[in-house]
Amino acid sequence: DIPDLQYLRIGDVVEATGPIIETDSGETSVNLSDLRFLSKALRHVSFDESLSTSRQRADRTRALLTSDLQDVLETRFEITRVIRSRLDEWGYDEVTTPVIQSTHSGGSSRPFVVTPEVDGRRFLRATMEIEMKSLIAGGYDRVFQVGQIFRNEGIDRANHPIKSVLELYETFADYDDMMDLTERLLRVVFDAVDLGPAFEYDGTPVDTSAEWPRLPIDLATERYGDVEVSGAADDELLDIATERSPDDRVFESSGGALYHLFETTAAPNIDDPTFVVDHPKRSSPLCAEHRTDPDRIERGGLWVAGMKVADTATEATDPVYQRERLVEQARRQNREEINDLLVRSLSRGMPPTGGLGIGIGRLATPATDAGSVRAGMPFVPREGAASHPTGGVPCPGGGGAFPVRRGGFDTTPISVREPRSITVANVSRGCSAVTKHYCGCRRTQPASQLSAFGDAKSVNLSTRSIVS
Repeated sequence: DIPDLQYLRIGDVVEATGPIIETDSGETSVNLSDLRFLSKALRHVSFDESLSTSRQRADRTRALLTSDLQDVLETRFEITRVIRSRLDEWGYDEVTTPVIQSTHSGGSSRPFVVTPEVDGRRFLRATMEIEMKSLIAGGYDRVFQVGQIFRNEGIDRANHPIKSVLELYETFADYDDMMDLTERLLRVVFDAVDLGPAFEYDGTPVDTSAEWPRLPIDLATERYGDVEVSGAADDELLDIATERSPDDRVFESSGGALYHLFETTAAPNIDDPTFVVDHPKRSSPLCAEHRTDPDRIERGGLWVAGMKVADTATEATDPVYQRERLVEQARRQNREEINDLLVRSLSRGMPPTGGLGIGIGRLATPATDAGSVRAGMPFVPREGAASHPTGGVPCPGGGGAFPVRRGGFDTTPISVREPRSITVANVSRGCSAVTKHYCGCRRTQPASQLSAFGDAKSVNLSTRSIVS
């Protein structure tokens, strides 16, 4: 029973029945005796290369069908699998933490604000740190989580508002132990995705074979940024940073000036895996004070191919010190509240702890030679217009507004096609079908009027499919 093949289109899912044969040209095939439609593609993926790059990227289904993105995604998924399995093998417990938080805990990052039905304003988590440290204070020794965090910031090669990350904490460890763990774990990851001891990213060779050096931030700034900062007085650092800032930025502290100089002049030039350690105290309020330099913290970031892919730290465990640092940060940011959950957890006693964070997207970018973090994401969020019934164009079903689609995080509307409706009934069982428009309304219409499907011309009742 073979239906008329003129109705078969790219994207249709079919079931073919028949014996397996080999054609005269040696190709394995099926001697077809029966063909049944399992699902019908009403909107066909366009592979028109003349479309603009932005239009091609907007059609994520099109992108997912291309081998380049599939290769990137397979590598990214394998990275996550290897991290999870190896940490489980090494005795770490995987945990979960809330995605919605009562207080913003992402330091200087801008939060995504959500408004639930009760209890006022909430935030999408910008870090998993607070809750995971509560678990450490509650008696867990080794915990990790692989998940997503959300930071309301711009999009560039290394940043995206939605980040897939690993966060890990281990008791009786410090940032040196965490750097050891990071190097050990990532070497396993690189081997698992067949990168070998060396690979290329954007035409630049990256050598992972040698021991990964650990450079104080001053030395790294001089070596990779060609800026003399060792021995410079605070005023000199402020002047150097201001001179090299294109927007005449004013720095409030020498620590902030040093960190800015490193990020802008040195970090982009670090190709081989390198830990940059002993950051200025002001760069993070959650790290422990350095054991020999009160102006620094015990923090080490791992840079690969010009991107920071991991962060390690000796975590602050003194509740008095922690509150002072959080209050200081809130004052700089003109905020009136701090996250008391962390301070309360520390006040119950938290053992010395080392912390590790790895950006899965940032790690996958050089590992797959993808152009950016966004290029390796399986789904790119698209922002819609105001929700029904306040935005969009009228719904043909009388249900109010059809939301105008917008590209990426840009709020400029793109062209809007006539809204399509989607069948939610088995049209072969009667002469009418219930349709559900994108706006959410429901209405009943005769099967003969299924032109609401746009380019659908008829209904093949024998195969229960809409035919283009």
